[in-house]
Amino acid sequence: MLPIIRHCLTITSKDVVRIDKKVEYPITSDFHPRDIVITGNRKIVYGSFSEGNFGTLDEDNNIITSQYDLPFKYDNRVTGINKGTTYQYKIEANPKQNKFAVLTLASDIFEIYNVTNDRQIDRIYTSPFQNIPQITEVARQGFTVDSGKSIAGLLMMSVSEDLICFAYSSQTQKDALNSGLNFNEILCFNWTGEKVKKIILPFSINNFCIDTHYIYGVKDYTDETVLYRFCMI
Repeated sequence: MLPIIRHCLTITSKDVVRIDKKVEYPITSDFHPRDIVITGNRKIVYGSFSEGNFGTLDEDNNIITSQYDLPFKYDNRVTGINKGTTYQYKIEANPKQNKFAVLTLASDIFEIYNVTNDRQIDRIYTSPFQNIPQITEVARQGFTVDSGKSIAGLLMMSVSEDLICFAYSSQTQKDALNSGLNFNEILCFNWTGEKVKKIILPFSINNFCIDTHYIYGVKDYTDETVLYRFCMI
């Protein structure tokens, strides 16, 4: 069993330290960012775009259209900027290696990209996958993921200089959401896509992050939030 260190957290407004870093980015009818990661002198922008699966910005905030689309065959009724709203994803960067990873939610799909010295972006790995997001049409709202037919799959990710780690659930997305996105399985890969380890925690947690030596897991109880530290072995 993994050694555990338990910390009980009581968080109040005076405990919160806010760190703001101003990052400017453009918004147009074809370019709707939701968040940004920075690596290799490039701002990697994820959100909703009329072209490509993500966007990039140069030093002067000029939009550079991505040549890469979603890594799976998706419903052709979902087009343009609606694609990024329907098929959502997360990005984490590894500035030391000038790489970033893209996780497609409601699936078992992730990709690894490299930012070269001349600031070109190359997709260097796509995971073999069996489950893609299943969608449904909602009146007056367009398309959305069908949570009852889609796997929860790779729920969230955290990265270090050496590893990309994913919380994983084999439940449907609906069941995982109803259970509070609890998980006890973490899948770890290196930055070339090779699977390094699978970690089974002794109990379920709600969120996590990693560093070189530890997994930090958060679990919400009725009257407290507890932070657990597990050795990365």
